[in-house]
Amino acid sequence: QTLNSKAMAKEAAVHRAGSLKQQNKPHKAGRHRVSSARRQGGRVPVKTFTRQVHRNWSKQDRRHRAWQLRRQHQEAVLEEKRNLGSKDGPPHLMVLVPLHPNVDPQAALNLFR
Repeated sequence: QTLNSKAMAKEAAVHRAGSLKQQNKPHKAGRHRVSSARRQGGRVPVKTFTRQVHRNWSKQDRRHRAWQLRRQHQEAVLEEKRNLGSKDGPPHLMVLVPLHPNVDPQAALNLFR
């Protein structure tokens, strides 16, 4: 039994500290460029807050605004599609390749006009 327990003790590994240890970040309070920034104390000027406009819209107003934006987008897409084939829009290029000698390419082209 003593031989058996000694063999088991050799097999059981002892926990050793690994190389991947926790790295705590250094405190960044002392990283100021100039003394005025240090005196500021991390305060943010008032102007940065006034840029964002927080609208307190009701649910109905938000829904109406979303509906308007959807409608504007749909109208813009439709207008773009309408102008695509017009004389003011970009030209459409087509290639007509006759695959049979009996086909008249000019007659086929007239079908597209």
